[in-house]
Amino acid sequence: MHTHVELLLAMTDKMGRLVEDTETMTPTMMTEFLYPLERARDFVRIVAQRYPDRQSLAIFSQFLDIYESIVNETDRLRIISGDLSTFRTHVQILQQFAPRIEVALREEQHERGV
Repeated sequence: MHTHVELLLAMTDKMGRLVEDTETMTPTMMTEFLYPLERARDFVRIVAQRYPDRQSLAIFSQFLDIYESIVNETDRLRIISGDLSTFRTHVQILQQFAPRIEVALREEQHERGV
């Protein structure tokens, strides 16, 4: 889960640089942003079968939903330039979720005595 969070935050930074600099983005670039989301959703699907009640998975799933909204907003901005406030708000929310995932993971490890 740590790796997925780090990668998605890095991809969010990349989208931010592209959007803020109004660089041209192609549909292929959008696929690059969606691929790690698909892998992370696969991770959740697989892990949830074994640990369905993990709080970290619930928070991580919300994190993925927010990331998806960032990708969608990036794609919208790619097609129709406009106000970046929605994009920036989603990024801020995503960045706030990352530590919540880490806290949930630590609490789960503590509960298991790890």
